[in-house]
Formats: sequence, C-alpha cells, structure tokens
Amino acid sequence: MGAVYLAEHLRLRTKVAIKLLLKPDEGVHVQRFWQEARAAATIQHEHIVSVMDTGKTPDGRPFFVMEYLEGEDLGRALARAGRFSWRTTRRIMRQILVALRVAHRRGVIHRDLKPENCVVRLDEAGKERIKLLDFGVAKLIQEDPSYSSLTKTGIILGTPRYMAPEQVRADGVDARVDLYAAGVIMFELLTGAPPFDGPSPVAVLTQHITQRPPRLRDVYPALEVPEGVEELVARALKKRPEDRIQSADEFLAALRDPSRLRRSAARRVAVASLVAIASLLASLLVARACAGEDTATRDAAVPAAPARSAPAGPAS
Repeated sequence: MGAVYLAEHLRLRTKVAIKLLLKPDEGVHVQRFWQEARAAATIQHEHIVSVMDTGKTPDGRPFFVMEYLEGEDLGRALARAGRFSWRTTRRIMRQILVALRVAHRRGVIHRDLKPENCVVRLDEAGKERIKLLDFGVAKLIQEDPSYSSLTKTGIILGTPRYMAPEQVRADGVDARVDLYAAGVIMFELLTGAPPFDGPSPVAVLTQHITQRPPRLRDVYPALEVPEGVEELVARALKKRPEDRIQSADEFLAALRDPSRLRRSAARRVAVASLVAIASLLASLLVARACAGEDTATRDAAVPAAPARSAPAGPAS
C-alpha cells in the first residue's frame, strides 16, 4: 500500500522519513493513510513516532513526514536474541505500556500492536529505547464521521498472532485489545515463542477464541522470573475483556510488582469464599426459620381433642 523513504530536510539538514501511498486513489487506503498520520500526530510522546507534516505529490499521491528512527524493529531484535531476560523484558514492556497509556488517554486505540511496530534504539548507556509506530488501523474514540467506515464493527483488523478474541469476532473493541496484544508480546519476549501459532491465520485466530494459553514455563521450562509473572501474563491474556487487566496503568503497576496480582487474586478468592459462606449461612437461617414457621402453623391447625367426661356412676 505504501513505501517509506529516507529523506533530508532541506533547511534543517536533518534526516526524516517520508511515508508515501503508492497509488493516488481515493478509497479506503487513502482514508486509512490519513488516519495513521492523524492518530500519531494526536499523541506526541517520546515513545511514539512523531509526525511533522502531510501533503500530496504533484500526481496526487498522499504522503506524511515523520521522524527518522535509527534502529530495528522489536521482531528482528527478538529473532536475533531468541528471547529476552526478565529485566530486559520489563524494561521494554514498561515503555510500550507508557506509550499505550498516553495513546488511550488521548482517545487512540492502536489495534495492531506487535513487535514489528515497535522500533528499538539503544541509548548512550546501551539500554533499549522503544518507539511505537504504524497507526494505520488505529481507532480514534472521538472519530471523524468520514473515517467511521474504517473502524466499524464487523470488520476484522489486526495481525492474527496478536488479536484479542473480541477483535477476532469483529465485536466492538476498546483499549483492552491493546493490553491483550501487550500480553502476547510479553509472552513472546520471555519465551521466544507466541502463545498461539498455527499453519494458517485462521488456525491462529481460532486458538485465540477457543484455547487457553500455555503457561510460560510450559514453553520455556528454564525461565527465571519473579513470583507473579505467570499470573500477570495469564491475566493479560484472559478471553473476556472484563476478566483482563483493565488499563495500561494497572499493567504498569503489576509490572513493577508482579506479586501484587497474586496477592490481589488471593484476596478476591478469600472475599468470594466469605461471600459464599455468608450466603450459605443466610440460606440455612432462612430455611430454619421457614421450618419453624411451618411447625407452628401445623400445630395451630390441629384441632384440640375434646375433653373426655368421666363415666357416670350408678344411680342412687
């Protein structure tokens, strides 16, 4: 659909990247192209690629200018490394989630979060620095009516390995589809493999809907992670959005202290148990009270036996 070219700003003498739509049509590709530029420009954050300008070539092909990023995408970095340690994974995931938090607060849902859409650069200390890009299928919560056909319910958009179940079913989606994709990425960074894979896109999509994800150590038995990381990833990959991690802030808090999810889960189980016990006791008390009322009612309904008179003696 498009191509990206390295260019130079003539006045500033700085490198920029120009994304150009290859055909000058006016269909859905053009709308999605402008949507990508608009979504990225809406956010403006250190972990999201910056869009500087837009325009059209003399023959009518749209383009936008964005910052030039030196580095490689996270997918290639992962393929080269095989997998990442917990420390590296946490550092990468924190930056992805910070970017998602800002995007979601600005009303932008990415909907195609994957390693290939995360550019990795090394800073002066040799630490990974992440930039999110490619908002071509992003959903703007406050959406321009002219773009509504791009994101309406019933159209499947995304990459099969990273799509949440509700996204696969083409149901209405919200920011939690990005959190599911973040869980898939975290799983892949720690184990070197995605939770779901198959011979075809349809097979992968079906697994997202029907199969429980494997545990991290089922895929990589030698994994060394703190207590609670298994629960964190499993929570991010819940099938029902309401059972999933609910926000990027919650994901970030769990990333800082993974054991808090286990403690939280234990508290929920304890509360649920207490509620169940209280409900059972209430039911027993109600049943006992009803049984007492039934007994009293039966006693009141039985007529008293007539008093027997003593037999009359012989007449005197």
